[in-house]
Amino acid sequence: MQTKKQQRWLLIGKVLVVLALAGLFYWLNTRTVLLWDDLDYSFIATGAGSYGDRLESVGDVIQSQITFRQTWGGRNVVHFIAQFFLMLGDKRIFDLCNTLVYMLLIWAIWANSGFKKGRGFAAVPLIFYMLWYLPRHFNQSALWLVGSCNYLWGITLVMTALVPFSRRWFAPDAKDVKLLDHWWAAVVYCIFCFFAGWTNENTGFALPMMMVLFIIANRIAGSKNARWMPFAAASALAGWIVLFAAPGNWNRMGMAGEAENPGAESGFVSTLIHRFISMTTILVKRYMPVAILALAACLVYYWMHQKGWDRRSSWYAYLPVVVFTLGSLGSVYAMLATPSFSARAWFGITALIVLTATAALALIAPDKRIYTLLLCAALLWAPKYMVDYKNALDDVNNNNAYWTWCQQQIEEAKAAGQDEIVLPVHRPVTAYSHAGIFTEDPNEWPCTTMADWYGIGKISFSKDLPDPFYEEYDLT
Repeated sequence: MQTKKQQRWLLIGKVLVVLALAGLFYWLNTRTVLLWDDLDYSFIATGAGSYGDRLESVGDVIQSQITFRQTWGGRNVVHFIAQFFLMLGDKRIFDLCNTLVYMLLIWAIWANSGFKKGRGFAAVPLIFYMLWYLPRHFNQSALWLVGSCNYLWGITLVMTALVPFSRRWFAPDAKDVKLLDHWWAAVVYCIFCFFAGWTNENTGFALPMMMVLFIIANRIAGSKNARWMPFAAASALAGWIVLFAAPGNWNRMGMAGEAENPGAESGFVSTLIHRFISMTTILVKRYMPVAILALAACLVYYWMHQKGWDRRSSWYAYLPVVVFTLGSLGSVYAMLATPSFSARAWFGITALIVLTATAALALIAPDKRIYTLLLCAALLWAPKYMVDYKNALDDVNNNNAYWTWCQQQIEEAKAAGQDEIVLPVHRPVTAYSHAGIFTEDPNEWPCTTMADWYGIGKISFSKDLPDPFYEEYDLT
């Protein structure tokens, strides 16, 4: 039994760990520059890939999103967030808010997984590590302004909307769960679920799918579903339908490149086949270790409880893991029929897979020996993470220095009366920095966007020019 003094020091330690993790993420965010889509989205959309005046008000953002929905896509919720921050014009506000959202995502994964308060904190750094190492393009999905609003903010809204369903499973009599029995709270929650479903094609689909699965799981386990649960699931599904039915989605079909839409040039059926094979290959290659971890945790849980194992009721403990597994798979294959599937879109899927593994670990964490192992794993991995973080920070700083230097070169060219400038190509070497897309043709995007942004006639890039900011790192 811990004394009040010990509990106080333990709480202080937990707060310091959370602040340290948030600080590490925040510092990377401050070093990440605005580029490419950030520049485009700073203006009012006037058509597919065309923009007019600079954003100056919320009304401009709304006008831009109406056009965006008609000509490009239905992600109005996350794109509204992106354009709102760009309208504010102070990236420091976004850096702080983005850090808070990232930590909210970690909390939402923890809360959905069913960890108990007494034996659950070790999962926080483990979730942090998994979200750091598993995404294919961390910078583009969690640090870059437009990318993070699309994917980090989108999956955070989805995960947060799912918390009442998982809490209803793990703690049906908790006060926070009972709050939704009030009609006004249920209405507010359903509205929130609608917007959470209206975030992304893949994770927006996974949200109502997992809600329905939780309703089914309650019926299987003989538990009574709350009255608000089907309405919340229907609201989330309605949001996803609003997203998917946007006219811009169909205008955009086939406009994506081969990297985002493999097999598109061979027809619709070929696209589906290519995508299915590509998605499944990535799923197996990249996430197999996490699947093995989740399976091992489930087997350990069975081994720990096999003496009192009941053929029916004992299996119910696995149902949340099954729900999250099916939700993860649903979020992957929901992208089969969408206009494009960029690598950045895997971030939300990754978060759902992390949730699946965390929920499996939560089954065995109440055992003191297992929890001690989880805590030791979090501590022992910290030095490895700090080395990788330093490499990432150096890479991000180099990218920042490169773009600062490019801006100086552009300003010097303008001062010298030059109407055109050719810049070297910079290639970051880690997944935590993103230099953007380069083209040698000054009349193609994104060179045209940069030229408009910096007020010069033409900008282009050449691979033949030496990159003064390239640096190799020991990534082993």
